Amino acid sequence: MTRKLVIHLLTITACFLLFSISMLYSERYLFLIPLGMLGLFGQCYFTYRFTQILLTEPK
Repeated sequence: MTRKLVIHLLTITACFLLFSISMLYSERYLFLIPLGMLGLFGQCYFTYRFTQILLTEPK
C-alpha cells in the first residue's frame, strides 16, 4: 500500500473514533454533537477518497 492509502486509513479510523466517542458522551456534553457529525462526515469523505484511489490505481 502506498503512503497515501495508509494516511487515509488512519484518518478513517480517527474519524470513526471521534464519531463514536462523541455519540457516547453527547448526553452530558452537548458540544460533542457537532464533533460527532464532523467525525461521521470525515469518515464518509475519506472512505470515498480511499476507494477512488484504489479504483484508479494502476495494477
